[in-house]
Amino acid sequence: MTAQAPHNELFFDPSDKLAERNFLQWHSARHNTYDQIQASKSGAKTALPHLEFNGHLDADWMHRHMVRHMTHRRLGGTVGLNHIVGLGDMWKNEEQAAIWQRIHAIDHMNIDAAYGLA
Repeated sequence: MTAQAPHNELFFDPSDKLAERNFLQWHSARHNTYDQIQASKSGAKTALPHLEFNGHLDADWMHRHMVRHMTHRRLGGTVGLNHIVGLGDMWKNEEQAAIWQRIHAIDHMNIDAAYGLA
């Protein structure tokens, strides 16, 4: 699978476990940044609880991740396209993985822009 800008960290071959681990580490750090920004903007009353994005990519991770994206889109005042492919579902083949990765990268670009990271 060819990496594509922006956020090359979001593109990986699902069969490459090292690339998956790097994806998960980058993801954990990025979502932690989103959480910190949101907490500083809104104070403790709407601070999000810590959510670990390390581990391994499975349906549970995808579901927790989908909920976090939906929350940040709502709090950041942005929209997303992830509902099109369903972040809660694991992809079944390389084509679905590539579609999910592209749409997911767009969602991160939108959240980044909403939080002033773009």
